[in-house]
Amino acid sequence: MGVEERLAKLEGIVGQMDKRLASIENRLNHIETRLESMEKELREEIKGLGMNLREKSRGLEERLEGWRVDLEKK
Repeated sequence: MGVEERLAKLEGIVGQMDKRLASIENRLNHIETRLESMEKELREEIKGLGMNLREKSRGLEERLEGWRVDLEKK
């Protein structure tokens, strides 16, 4: 096999590797986009859970205050 044939073969291999790398890059970009979306959803869920906990805490504080008032009356 001559130098030109080897060079042509290597160029073909390089072309295939470029295609594979582009495919991998596309997949990684897709995965990154999905992960960003999931992160956003999780942040929103956590924010919602925090709000629920604050509401429940306020409700418990109100109940405790009501019980305290009832006990003071007795």
